Amino acid sequence: MPQYVTVKLKSGKDLVGIIRHDEEGFVTIDAPLEITVHPIHGMFAKSWLLLSEENSVHLRKDDIYYVQNANNKAVSYYEEFKARLHSMSDEDIVSEDDFESDLEEMFSSLLESRTSTKH
Repeated sequence: MPQYVTVKLKSGKDLVGIIRHDEEGFVTIDAPLEITVHPIHGMFAKSWLLLSEENSVHLRKDDIYYVQNANNKAVSYYEEFKARLHSMSDEDIVSEDDFESDLEEMFSSLLESRTSTKH
């Protein structure tokens, strides 16, 4: 069974993942998820390597407050997120065209706001 861990980074980020290596100056975490807690809407998870082709990250211990074994709730949340991610169809994933369309819309709005009259 993999060893699930929670990682608190000095940047304030909270990660949950599977520890692969724990070396003197580095820790290697497989498939890390960033966990964000919102006071009203609850917990949110997102892949910390969302835009990377890699599935693991090497973290310097100087950048970490602590690495601890994850509790049952964290493991359950992690496994549920990963299952949902793997069950998504291609239609559920944002395409490059969708992303470009959103960027064009944001850019147009920005240009319009610069030329509009403000009171």
